[in-house]
Amino acid sequence: MPWLAFFFLESLRFVVRFDTLSSLAEAGEAPEKRPRRASPSSSALEQVEVGVAWLLRESEVLASLEVAQTRLGRLRGLAATDGRVGALLLPASRSAHTLLARAPIDVAYLDAELVVLATSRMAPNRIGIPRRHASAVLEAEAGAFDRWTLRPGDRLEIGE
Repeated sequence: MPWLAFFFLESLRFVVRFDTLSSLAEAGEAPEKRPRRASPSSSALEQVEVGVAWLLRESEVLASLEVAQTRLGRLRGLAATDGRVGALLLPASRSAHTLLARAPIDVAYLDAELVVLATSRMAPNRIGIPRRHASAVLEAEAGAFDRWTLRPGDRLEIGE
């Protein structure tokens, strides 16, 4: 049950952060902003700012794409969409889970340039192993990657 410990620690971290922000607000102080890490080059993931777009491979439209822009959106993943989305991009994620999912999903691990590193199919109520060089995760309904012939090494694009 290591996943239970992970969720406990994540919720504890949220509560501590919320309490700190609340006490700062009561004292009339502004919270300290964290500096962002500098990136050596502009990657494809850094340019993603849209909520809904198209998933492309060599100008071929594969599916509609929703980008999970919040931590809660990334935590929920495809389980919160009820199959209304063709694919879901989870930026700043190295792994995926299917804890609330009702059906299996296809998962692709992407690097910062949106190149597919690996793909897998995850059954419901599973936690995936984080991939070392992954910068984002792409989730889709089971069988979608076979229909799209998505393979490791494919370079994906996001179109509006």
